[in-house]
Amino acid sequence: QMCIRDSSVSVNLIKKYTGYDSADHYSFGEIINQVELARRHTKIIGILMHHRFHNDHLNLIEELLTFLKDAGYRFTDLTDLTN
Repeated sequence: QMCIRDSSVSVNLIKKYTGYDSADHYSFGEIINQVELARRHTKIIGILMHHRFHNDHLNLIEELLTFLKDAGYRFTDLTDLTN
């Protein structure tokens, strides 16, 4: 039996793609606003990250993950969500 699961992405760090490996990113405040909006609708908040676009924004990702951890969010991967 095949089971299809939807794992929505509620938060995107990228505002606009500008090239093959470059993009404009949302500010920290804009990303937190996305998180808060998603939180009103779901308990599981997916955050989309692309390895080739965030090299110059690792500090933004670190700040976001620290903020979410300090705010009581828990982290998991898709494997845990499908079991």
